[in-house]
Amino acid sequence: MKFTFRKNKKTANSKDNRITDSSIIQDQGETVSMLKGNENLENIIENEGRSIEQNLINIKLPKELIIRIFSYLDIVSLCRCAQVSKYWNILALDGSNLQNVDLFEFQRDVSENVIGNIASRCNEFLRTIRLENCRSISDESLEILCLKCPNVELLNLKQCLKLTDRSFVNIGNNLHYLTSLNLESCNISDQGIKCIAKGCPRLQAIELSWCINLSSDGLFNFADLCSNLQHLSAKGLGNMKNRVLIKIAENCSELISLILNNCNSITDDGIIAIANNCQYLKHLCVSNCKHLSDASLIALGKNCHELCIFESSGCSNLSDNGFTALSKGCPNLMRLDLEECLRITNSTIQNLVNNCFKLKHLVNLLFLMKLKMV
Repeated sequence: MKFTFRKNKKTANSKDNRITDSSIIQDQGETVSMLKGNENLENIIENEGRSIEQNLINIKLPKELIIRIFSYLDIVSLCRCAQVSKYWNILALDGSNLQNVDLFEFQRDVSENVIGNIASRCNEFLRTIRLENCRSISDESLEILCLKCPNVELLNLKQCLKLTDRSFVNIGNNLHYLTSLNLESCNISDQGIKCIAKGCPRLQAIELSWCINLSSDGLFNFADLCSNLQHLSAKGLGNMKNRVLIKIAENCSELISLILNNCNSITDDGIIAIANNCQYLKHLCVSNCKHLSDASLIALGKNCHELCIFESSGCSNLSDNGFTALSKGCPNLMRLDLEECLRITNSTIQNLVNNCFKLKHLVNLLFLMKLKMV
């Protein structure tokens, strides 16, 4: 079996098993012989060990130690080692070395058979796989991955546009250890999200931004089933209603980050419910949620004392009263986005200076200019 890639830009990073070095990529017409069939290791050692001087490392080091050494390499470096000899091919591409696979650097150059080959090689060893922008991936190849690699804990499918609910049903039916899932811009519907919610009880983080086919009922049912959720990103979901946020607040008290950019249906009722029940919240983004008022800020200041990042760009109804309550109740604020919050004055800036000593980033150039003039 072979992986075939086209030449990509060269970078280097071997610390986190990301494919960040494309120097193994050959010119057109050439291939990287990455996956070989299992052969008898003793026979290979005998054949390749005839010249001790040439194969000293294979003779002196047990195969378990060589595999251990290979485990510190990224997947591209492993592919290089796999080309040295048949013996190294087997050891370098041992499933235990392929626990973390990142194909982001190759993106659209990844063909469907690559995923099947990875799944066949990794099997139960695979823990994380990032397929962001790999747009050639189909339901068939992801089904193979789900069936052969049931222990996956992190799966990134951002902008894998060919996938349908068939893939998401397979995720729910097979990846029961999944804790982190990125589905940004995917074509998932209520059926798919329901299967994931039912089949992945350990799910802690999910990215659903711009999944525009999800209805309010689908989001509500998802929130009702995922009680361990800590991170939710839902940018651009017009069907994110107050009742969904209220259900999240009731069911996900350990929530740490909530991203709601451009969720235009949200009002104070939803944010107040989050503030009252999710007291460990550290990151909240409500940019361009134009129906929010100071009531939301007052509730956050009263309950969410761990809040570190608050983004409210484009929320034109927020005023000094709300930000005064927020600054007094959230002393751990480190980043604040006030862009286009047209009703605030220098009073808000002064309260932030007096109460939020950890503040490092303040996004509002207009008022910073005013402050300099005082």
